[in-house]
Amino acid sequence: VSTLMAELTSRMIVSGQLDSILDAHKEKTVFRNTLINKHLSGYDCRGDLSCIFRWLYLPEGISGAEFEALALEHGVQVYSAERFAIGNAPPDKAVRLAVCGPESPEELERGVLILKQLLDKI
Repeated sequence: VSTLMAELTSRMIVSGQLDSILDAHKEKTVFRNTLINKHLSGYDCRGDLSCIFRWLYLPEGISGAEFEALALEHGVQVYSAERFAIGNAPPDKAVRLAVCGPESPEELERGVLILKQLLDKI
């Protein structure tokens, strides 16, 4: 841990703001996951409301790497399970969604709707 991060964390704890910052982050994460669940309810999207990353398992006919490239062509960045594979085991046919990556819930929702449109065409 860098000394700067340790100092910032110490100051947040001493100031009494840490709990409110964590509560706000949890609330934001739950709201964003609710949006994902709403729009991707017909698909296998694993993770609960507190997750900052979700795994979207893909239907037959497309790999994670192929879907990653397709999503990027449509302006949405996701990462295929192939990027996270270790060893010789074949990776799942899935992509990772960064729940808190987009700047706003609206940006997240636009991206999820694009992903849903792409999935619906597969």
